[in-house]
Amino acid sequence: EVSDAFTVMNLSIMVMLYFVLVPVRAKLSLVMLPIVPSLYLAMSIPVNGLEGPGSSRILKLAFRLLVLTIAGLMARVRFENQERLLFSRLTASEKKCVEERVLRFEVEHREEQAAQRQHADIYADNETSTKYGRSNETGSD
Repeated sequence: EVSDAFTVMNLSIMVMLYFVLVPVRAKLSLVMLPIVPSLYLAMSIPVNGLEGPGSSRILKLAFRLLVLTIAGLMARVRFENQERLLFSRLTASEKKCVEERVLRFEVEHREEQAAQRQHADIYADNETSTKYGRSNETGSD
């Protein structure tokens, strides 16, 4: 026959592995709260029921498994909150980087257009002065 210590240890390991390794949201993990103690009770209750000298010990161990499951669930909730906070910070910093890139592009674009306009104005001034200079030369001939 399997001892209670072995059963409790196996259920404790199962609970911890579930909350640590299985990528299930904490909201969906609420079902573990009644399952783990019920599973222990189903494996430990004698055929004649909870009457007898060992029944209070079985109920205490089931309650301890419930507490362990609640602690695991709370750890999972905290872990999820930390992940959400980290994701929020990451997306905010990425958004800030994108905004900086857009602003930098707009400034560079404006500078490029201003340089092109200035170049075009200088070219137009040269053309105008050359045109007027030639017309004056032709008018004086």
